[in-house]
This record gives sequence, C-alpha cells and structure tokens, in this order.
Amino acid sequence: MDEKNRFSLLLERLMATANVKNATLAQALQYDVSYISKWLNGRSTPAKKGVEQVLLGISHCVVGSADDEGLENLFQDYSVESSGDLEQAIYDNLEVEYDYVTNLKNTIGTYIAPQTSYYSELSLPEFISKMQHPALRKVKSLDIVATMDILSVNREYRLMMMQIDHRYMKKEWDFPKVHFSMIINLDIGERDNIHDCIFLMNVLTNGSYLDFNIYDSSKAYGKIVFAVKDAYAISGMLFDEENCVAVMISEEEEIRQSLYRKAFSLCSPENLLFQRITMREMIFGDKYIQALMVPNIRLLIGRACEYFMPSDLFEELIAQNPFEDEWKTMIPELRKIHRMTQRILQKSDIQMMLYESVLFNFAISGELDFFNHKMILSVEQRMRYLVYLQSLFENNFNISVKMIRRNFASDYRYRINPCLFLSDRISYIRVENKKYHNNIMTVNHVVVKNMFDDFYKQIWEFEEEHLIDDNENIGKGLEHLIKSLYIMAEIE
Repeated sequence: MDEKNRFSLLLERLMATANVKNATLAQALQYDVSYISKWLNGRSTPAKKGVEQVLLGISHCVVGSADDEGLENLFQDYSVESSGDLEQAIYDNLEVEYDYVTNLKNTIGTYIAPQTSYYSELSLPEFISKMQHPALRKVKSLDIVATMDILSVNREYRLMMMQIDHRYMKKEWDFPKVHFSMIINLDIGERDNIHDCIFLMNVLTNGSYLDFNIYDSSKAYGKIVFAVKDAYAISGMLFDEENCVAVMISEEEEIRQSLYRKAFSLCSPENLLFQRITMREMIFGDKYIQALMVPNIRLLIGRACEYFMPSDLFEELIAQNPFEDEWKTMIPELRKIHRMTQRILQKSDIQMMLYESVLFNFAISGELDFFNHKMILSVEQRMRYLVYLQSLFENNFNISVKMIRRNFASDYRYRINPCLFLSDRISYIRVENKKYHNNIMTVNHVVVKNMFDDFYKQIWEFEEEHLIDDNENIGKGLEHLIKSLYIMAEIE
C-alpha cells in the first residue's frame, strides 16, 4: 500500500476523532463517496478550484458530527474553547496541509516529501517558505529551538522569519505547550538600535502567546537552524543578508534530533535576554517599587496605564474590584505603589514619551491597563484621568515630555506599541498582546540593556516630524480630548 500524504493523514485523523463516516462527509459536501475514499487513501486531493468550500465543509462536518468525547479531544488538540474557533482552527490545519502536499506535487511530482533534501543555495524568501512546515500547526504540543543570526538579516526577512510559527495561530489564543527557544547573535558590529529594539519588542509580543525565550550566543553567527523536535529540521549558512548556502531539510530522526540537541545546548540561563515575570511577582517582589526608586527613569508609553491618575480615581478602580480573590491581599501594596508613583512624578527627573494614539484611543474606548487588569473607564473617569495628566505636564517641570506622532520604523506602522520602562537598575517591557498576561519581560542582559538605552536616546532626539516636543502643543492636544469627552458626556 502506498504511503499516505499529510493531507490524507490529517483528514483520516479528524474523521476518526469525530467518528465521521465516509458517507456522512460525502453527503455534507455533496460529493460522491468515492472522492472521500481517494482523499483518505492518498491517491488524490480536492481540486484546487473550490477547495476553500471543501475545507470549510470538512471542518463544519467534523465539529458538527463529533460526539462529546470527540469534541473534547479536538478542543484539546487545537487549544481553543469555542466551536467557532475550533472550526477555524481545523480549516487552517487542513489548508496548510493541502497547500504543502499540492506544492510538493507541483515541484517534485509527488505528494510525499523525501526524508532529507539538500540545496546548494537558496534566497532567504525560499528558505523561509521551506521553514513553514505543516508540523507548526500542532499547537497541542510543539517544541522548537532556533539558532538564527537574525539581526544580520535584511529587515524585511526578519519579519517573515518570525511569523513562521504564527501564521496558523490566531492571536487571541494562548499556546502554553508551544515551547520556542531562539538563540541569536548580539555581536553584529554596526547596529541599528531603533530597528533592532523595535524588532525585539515585536518578537516578544508575538512570543507572549507561547512559552518563548530568547538567548544570546556567538555560535549563532552566520547560521540559520530551525529544529522542531519530533518533526523536522532545516539548516543553512548565511551567505549575506539575503541568501544562504548549504541548506538541508530533514525529517529523519537522527538528523533532526541532532540539530535540535546542538541548538538546545546553547540555551543557558546566563544568556537569557529577557525574563518573563508576572505583575503579582513585580509587586510582591518589590521590583515595581525598586524600579521607581532608582535614577534615570525613562518611560515609553504605548497604552494608558495605572501610572497617571488622581487618588480618588485610583480608589474608585480599587472599589470596582478588578482583581481575583488572591489579589485582594495586594491592595495595601497597590496603595503604597500609587502614593510612591505620585511622589516620583512630582519630585524626580523623568523623561517620558507617549504615542499620540495612546490618549486618543483611551478617550474613545476608555480601556485602561490597571496593574495588568483590563478596565473600561466611564467618560467622566476618562476626563479626570486626562485632566490629571494635563496637570502633571503643566506643573511638574522635572518631567520632560514628548509626544510621538507616528512609529519610528515604517515596517511596524500598524503594530500595537508596547510600554517600556528604563532605569539604571531595573528595566522592563509590557507588551500589548490584548491578553493582559504573559506580557511583562524584564531586561536580563547587559548588551540588551545598552541597546535599549541607546534606542531611547535616539528616539528622544528624533526628527520633528515624528515628535511634538513643546508643552504648549501637547497641552492643546490634551485640552481638545478633554473637551471632546465633555461633549460625549453630554450626549450620554
């Protein structure tokens, strides 16, 4: 019997899990049952024309026909919770397997990939396309180690490379059993701190949905190795920032396991670039307070948060009880932090940069990050928040403020901006992942700390077209938003 292709194996597994018969699926798709048999035994795949409707029909039939046990297994396999999300996840999985086997058929004349392939040279787009293996869709459990000299790669290709494991992942979903360790080379000579730091922050944002870590090692120099444990591996040497040579792709166990082990051996704790930490750990471990008590504080504000608010508003939000029961013991600490923050903002020398969109979005939506808990403020509460912020900027001359009109790198024009807190002792990033958890990363490496210090210095001195740096214009912008909120309050 011929070996089955990946699409036929997936279809067989889905139908078996849901206990769907060939005739049931054929009826749902309005196809002759012989077509279903050919897809299952691997002799053919659905025709390209109309394949979208076929895959949608399969996913709908599988979810709709499954019994309770089958549904539970499917929900676990795809790490989703609703039937709609499950149908979408199954469709995505079918689509990537279909694309994979049809591409093989078109390029090498068979639905089955060879165990190992070699290429003397590939462009980076070609290399990246071969990294996008269907195994990356197995989100129930996935273990990836990558050794990549990614900061030496053309900026466009960096983005392409770091989307490989997210193309099949809807960003509202969490994948805690997808483990991804990436080793990069920080010793790259001349550096573009603005693009490098913005790139790293966006990588951390994407990685916040996974169990994700970044390490530094000089052994990543000139290499691209991407190894998925128990699935496949691809390796190559960078020839320049756009091409690589001596490329090998393998599903053979001995080869892929060897590449995985060699890459994983570079993941040492002392070379970890960012340490993930929870807000609870920040507060009870005193890191939040410590960060406020050290010199040279610099803030980059990507969303409205608890830093800026009058005491009466703070108490109102506490009274709304946004916290889980275990957080209630934190309230005395939160009050202490609030008083400390107010005093620091009044007395210390601070540089602060805010994206213009932060205040506009807050005025419209009322969404506030309150110690990593999402809260929606009333129109009246938003006004008080902005009035307090306006007062800070007007009366506290030790706060130097600049407003950011647009992003500093066009590649990330439509990405959501993180919050960055820098000081001489503790620095951390709060990425915006819409989940309000797994999103705080402390800087854990001196080279990265220096990179972000230089990054902040450079954007602080950026061209006028990107920044508003006079208090009068910043104040006018705030005044306009406050007046707009008064109008909204009257309408409500």
